[in-house]
Amino acid sequence: DLEDNAAPIVSAAVDIYVKITTELLPTPSKSHYTFNLRDLSKVVQGILQLKYDHMSKKEDVVSIWLHESFRVFRDRLVDAQDRDWFNNSIAEMSKKYLDIDTPKDHWVDIMYGDYITGDYQFIPGADKASQTFVESLEVYNASHTTPMNLVFFKDAIHHLSRIYRVLKQPRGNALLIGVGGSGRQSLARLGASMANYKCFSIEITKQYAGKEFHEDLKELLKKAGAQNIPIVFLF
Repeated sequence: DLEDNAAPIVSAAVDIYVKITTELLPTPSKSHYTFNLRDLSKVVQGILQLKYDHMSKKEDVVSIWLHESFRVFRDRLVDAQDRDWFNNSIAEMSKKYLDIDTPKDHWVDIMYGDYITGDYQFIPGADKASQTFVESLEVYNASHTTPMNLVFFKDAIHHLSRIYRVLKQPRGNALLIGVGGSGRQSLARLGASMANYKCFSIEITKQYAGKEFHEDLKELLKKAGAQNIPIVFLF
């Protein structure tokens, strides 16, 4: 029974969390390596998005756990050394608690989302996601005065899937790191459009100061709170 995997999944999730908090400590160049119990709850929250209908065997349960652990923890790691450490650690936990020995190249690029069928489920490949993203981009361009011209290569597909996942979660937020012109803002706008959210951003000028920022925040909070408009603050 799939229910028999619940306790091992929880034990593995707690163990990987404890290992991360004790071994991946914040440094001046990795000051955001501050993990807490909210991160552990995010893993469980992500797993619960998958309906029982989309789980038929033990490997499906392990797959969604791996995906959510990668999104919550691994996506925040800044270099290959830390990501390899996480890959090896989670493979160790999978073997220890779930008796699953899967090569990391089978799950390192795994994707889940609800942007294809409306149900949160496994995405069978980047090509399938790319088709949906191209259609979403066409819808975006048809409804906005400033169209975007995007190329959905592998990294862009995975980043957009991650952004969309974060935006769909309650109080979802993300810090997108990259050089100027790398597509962070464009992917965030497209992700917001796919989630049926309005996008709210501010324009920084020489005269822009604290007063203007407070006015913009006031307008944002009125839309999100008083008018109940689903909205993304892009800053």
